[in-house]
Amino acid sequence: MHSRDQSAWRAEAFTVEASEEKLRRATASLEASVAGMSRALEPGIKEILGDADHAAVFNEVTEALIIPALLQIDVLGRYYFGFAPDADKVQLDGNAVGIPKVRLVQAFIHARSVFTAQPEGDQEELMFRATAVMLLLDPEHLTAANTRKRLVSVEGPDVERRLWREKLFVDSLLTSYLHRHSKSPTLWSHRRWLLERLKKREQAVDPVEDLRDRVFVAAERHARNYYAWGHARYVVKSVEPGSSCWQSILAETVKWCRCHHDDVSGWMFLALLLERWPAESVLVDVMKLTESLRWRNESVWYFLRNVMADERVAELRPRLDSVLREARQGDDADGQGRKVMDRASRWMMKYPTRASYTTDDGEGRRPRDGAKGPKQE
Repeated sequence: MHSRDQSAWRAEAFTVEASEEKLRRATASLEASVAGMSRALEPGIKEILGDADHAAVFNEVTEALIIPALLQIDVLGRYYFGFAPDADKVQLDGNAVGIPKVRLVQAFIHARSVFTAQPEGDQEELMFRATAVMLLLDPEHLTAANTRKRLVSVEGPDVERRLWREKLFVDSLLTSYLHRHSKSPTLWSHRRWLLERLKKREQAVDPVEDLRDRVFVAAERHARNYYAWGHARYVVKSVEPGSSCWQSILAETVKWCRCHHDDVSGWMFLALLLERWPAESVLVDVMKLTESLRWRNESVWYFLRNVMADERVAELRPRLDSVLREARQGDDADGQGRKVMDRASRWMMKYPTRASYTTDDGEGRRPRDGAKGPKQE
């Protein structure tokens, strides 16, 4: 072999080796980024990563993510392939966006390279797109979330538009059928930050619509969603108890609890509303439903036994005692429902009012400010 041919062969081999090393590093970096995610890469995806133009895939994915609407995003797994001739493409149907997981992974690889390069000036839109992909793959990517805060905070004539656009994107992540996004503390914290910035600029957000169409939907996506209901508590802090807005929020909360009667988080939010502004009609309605639908789950009775301890609704206590007696008589003595009823009965006998709550030392003192009462059974 001539020396020139040998040099060309060595150069080609070096190029191939460098490409393989680059792919290996990209794959390793990706695996490290998603190591904490329960949705792992399926076998075969890593082999596909080197077969496509990551930049082109990135552009295709981000074009869908920047649509100015509340999106319903779904990440399509390998089960989807084979059912459509264009299954490897981003699927769009109105505001519904379906992204094959392998394409999201490829877009993420390019997004990381863009993010690391930190483009500035007129490239800020590129950073918006890169961080959108990063948060879609990993909702706990705090650096990506903080970068978006910095970008939307830049003063200018369109700062309010950027804040609203950011809220729309975050709401799309929180309300979509995604694996971890609806219960992401990073995303909920980011949303609260956005609401504070909008409030400072006197940009009104309707709390009723915000709870009904955003927070309650996210709470439905993941049962007992602590972060969603914590955000709901934040939203109602600015609403005057007893106002028409408050009554609308109360009605929407009751409706949600009726449809998700086994979710204790929803009932505890309703208990918070009733503690600030008692509504006997709501309690009567809940007792009627509990009796007619024979609700025996712990969530409903945990709500009833605690709310009824409020002295302001003491006149409704005989009605609850009657509902409880009927429920206990109709249940098998060894059934789970009967155990729930027995616990509720013992609780109400021991603590008929909140004034009877005691500390662990039995001295009859009321719990300190902010406490919820004695230890729950």
